[in-house]
Amino acid sequence: MKQPLALSLLCATLALACSSDPVVVEVDSGVADAVVETDKPVATDKPETTDVPVATDVPAAMDVPVVMDVPVVMDVPVAMDVPVVMDVPAAMDVPVVPDVPVAVDAPDVPVAVDVPDVPDVRDVPDVPDVPMCPTGTALCSGACVNLQTSRAHCGACGNACPAAWACSDQECTPLCPIGQTVCGRGLAARCADAVRDPANCGDCGNACTAAQVCESAACRTPRHASFVFVPGPGTVHVYSPTANALRLTLDVGTATPTALPAMTFTASGVHVGTVSASGVLRLDGDAPFVAWVHDGPTGDKVLPAGALDGALRGNELYTWSAGGIAILTGSAAPSSVVVQRVPDTGAGITLDTWTSPTANGFHTVSTPTSGVYRVTSVGAPVTAFGQVLGETYNHFTYLPADDAGLRGNAFRYVEPAGAPGVRRMMVQSLEGPSAVAFTVGTTVTMRALVGAVTATAIDFPANTLVTATSSTPAIAWIEADPGTPSDGTLLDADFVPSLRGRSFDTEWTFRTNLATATGLPDRRSDIDAIAFTNGTQVQLFAAGAAVPTTTVMINRGQRARLITDAAPDSYVRVVTSQPALVEHSHAPFQFALHAPSIVTYE
Repeated sequence: MKQPLALSLLCATLALACSSDPVVVEVDSGVADAVVETDKPVATDKPETTDVPVATDVPAAMDVPVVMDVPVVMDVPVAMDVPVVMDVPAAMDVPVVPDVPVAVDAPDVPVAVDVPDVPDVRDVPDVPDVPMCPTGTALCSGACVNLQTSRAHCGACGNACPAAWACSDQECTPLCPIGQTVCGRGLAARCADAVRDPANCGDCGNACTAAQVCESAACRTPRHASFVFVPGPGTVHVYSPTANALRLTLDVGTATPTALPAMTFTASGVHVGTVSASGVLRLDGDAPFVAWVHDGPTGDKVLPAGALDGALRGNELYTWSAGGIAILTGSAAPSSVVVQRVPDTGAGITLDTWTSPTANGFHTVSTPTSGVYRVTSVGAPVTAFGQVLGETYNHFTYLPADDAGLRGNAFRYVEPAGAPGVRRMMVQSLEGPSAVAFTVGTTVTMRALVGAVTATAIDFPANTLVTATSSTPAIAWIEADPGTPSDGTLLDADFVPSLRGRSFDTEWTFRTNLATATGLPDRRSDIDAIAFTNGTQVQLFAAGAAVPTTTVMINRGQRARLITDAAPDSYVRVVTSQPALVEHSHAPFQFALHAPSIVTYE
């Protein structure tokens, strides 16, 4: 209803402004009705009515810009007409202004900000990184790999390492056994034992001269020495591939050992001689050798074969024999084994060829001629024993274990056919209670060892393989006992292996031999220690004792008797301050069966 009044006033105003005739208007205290009544010209102002389109301009109100046309409001002196101001509610109706949110939508211009989403375009370069491999890896064949350690992609995609190699620091590296190191780089790298490798002694590339060996990571000039206690006449058998390389001396602990007549070797390096001495016989040489000492070719010895480096198992072994040789294979069988006699002159004479060796098998060869014999295996290593078969009473030797040491968990032995008497294998535990399985042929016998350093035994016939397997580390030896008092004079002896299975060491623990049915011991054991260095202290302990029962001081080449005629089956423990030898010997004479070669350096 207020809108017509406004239009009337507007028309009246326009009429007054446009008419030429004076019009008198009475204003009645602002009552609008009086104005309307006297304003007759309005009817004549119909042309102005045509201005009504201005009213249609109201859409201009819609045109927010019109709102901006405040001038129209300014023209209205009717500003006084507060009612018009009141009409502002119509402006309030401009909910269209709320539509200004469209302008707020203008913040959608952030869509323009979204344009920075064009960085998504920058993400496109990241397409190569699509798998997004972690730091330190690279994309190879569609997978993230570490080029530092990947065997298939070592250092670069597709760079594969050979079989049994690893990738380390982006380089292919051979996988070396424990104790060895990698020398060289890349595919030229090799595994080297820096402790013993003469080409990489102590460090990669540090090569020793042709005359030196690498020992304990240092290049040294080798010198071989062997102590053999000979208190009476005995026969010395020596083999060395280098003629006249050995010196024979009598060492009784003096500053200069007494030189004995020079040993004369044949062209093939064999020497057999008789020595009568009243001290410790010592052999010295600048080349490896094998030596045996006993009381003659009609004795009763078991002689373990040895390699030139002192090992009791290998592909080339030497032994002294006057009756027979037994050869034993390991878990891997060689393709063939040849036995040759090494003559005083000329080439070796082939005595026997074992053409079809079996794994864990044996082969025996008769040797009617006394002398040095070579046993050569092709492929896998073997062990061997030579024997003098004049009498088998009290023959005695420590056995090498299956791993070629004198301490181990499995031992095997066979004695050639024709040997008279009764043979016996002894097994002694070194570390505690043990179960021992003896196999003689196909018969298995179980024995229990109740504590450390206890021994058990089994008898077996000639030409039969006997095997002993212990659940704890042990040592084993072979002996024979005819069971008669006729074995009162014992002429053989041997060096006892140490706790670590070595002949030359600082600690031993073992039992003296058992008694026979007649009351006589298999061994009237004498325990001797032979020193290699001046000022060597030797102590003997009784079973379980913390305090030694015997303490002696001896110098190089001297012998100390620790026990004479020891009781059978008694505990023996020997400790020395310097590496030495301990000999299990027998009165009235002592001869060493097989002299271990001790390597010294100048």
